[in-house]
Amino acid sequence: MRRWSGTSAKDAVDAANARLDDNFIIFIIFVVLIDELWLFNDGTAGTIGNRVLFNVPPYLQHNSAAHDGFGDTTLLIKFRIFARNEQQGNAILTAFFGGSIPTGSYKNGSEEAVLHPTLAGGKGFGRFDVQSTLRANLPVAKSDKLGRSIAWNTALQYHVGRAFFPEVEFNTTFYKGGPHNGNVQNFITPGLVGRWKIHARLGITLGAGMQLATSAYHSYDHGLILSARMPF
Repeated sequence: MRRWSGTSAKDAVDAANARLDDNFIIFIIFVVLIDELWLFNDGTAGTIGNRVLFNVPPYLQHNSAAHDGFGDTTLLIKFRIFARNEQQGNAILTAFFGGSIPTGSYKNGSEEAVLHPTLAGGKGFGRFDVQSTLRANLPVAKSDKLGRSIAWNTALQYHVGRAFFPEVEFNTTFYKGGPHNGNVQNFITPGLVGRWKIHARLGITLGAGMQLATSAYHSYDHGLILSARMPF
């Protein structure tokens, strides 16, 4: 369920796809309820080897006068820099290079393609773990108009029982240029994740979280996020 970016509903879903592991994903479902906006992302993806992920665009339902429609298509490439299992340090560091193609309909996406270089790391301490990502959002054109942003997310998670992982995540976004120039947006996202094994390596992971704005500037508040994924 992790990696909400705190920038927007769409960014929350994009960031959630930047996982720290190399598991294939059969499907992912996200529903983000922010005021009148519902965002659905079935996360259906095609993979090239186990390093490149191609995501189906999300669908945005505004429940207002705005037009509903599909968002942008995204592509993600990942490279594991460092990894240690539980016996050797229980830590990981991964680089991601992603981008979005402006395929959104009715202004449900960006005007231009956007590059998303990301660095993600995690460290486990017994039943407790810390995971963090640092991601830039860099339009390839019209950057003065669209602006750039840096999203920094850190999640603290504890393993309870066999299947449950309560967590709290801190989502901070720094804006440079564009309509939000100079603003800083921060959310605290308490949540709960459950993971169950189905057969062999196949499993199911369900999660829920609530984004709560803690900064003076915020584009929304009380965003409910639900997720379901089947890694193997």
